[in-house]
Amino acid sequence: MCDTSVGLIAVPWTSVSDLTTAVRIVEKISSPAAGILVDALHFDRSAASFEDLLGIPFHRLHYWQMCDAPAERPMTTQALIHAAREERMFPGEGGLDLIGLTRNMPSEITVSIEVPTAELGKTLDAEKRARRALQGATAIVAAASAA
Repeated sequence: MCDTSVGLIAVPWTSVSDLTTAVRIVEKISSPAAGILVDALHFDRSAASFEDLLGIPFHRLHYWQMCDAPAERPMTTQALIHAAREERMFPGEGGLDLIGLTRNMPSEITVSIEVPTAELGKTLDAEKRARRALQGATAIVAAASAA
């Protein structure tokens, strides 16, 4: 893998709204630095399936992002955007199938945590939020490995 890479994320409210479209775009790029970034929230909100992950060539998966959210999907684009940019949940505190997603992602790639928490940020400092996010992600990875 390259030292620098670019990951295209399928985001439901954009013109790249699903993994199939993202893969099609990235496959047209001849650079090994071009990849697909699977974001747990957008994966769920775009109604992607674990089978969809099989359509992504391994060399195109450089890392993925973990977060959580309520199981019920927002009904409006505005609510989708708000949740994605400002109010995600820490891994293990919502209703996304993070254990299933973790099991279906290559174990060799890096997992990052993306949890913007605008409201919580007003009352809980960054270090405590980071520790909580790491604790949750660690528990998800452990549970996925154990099952």
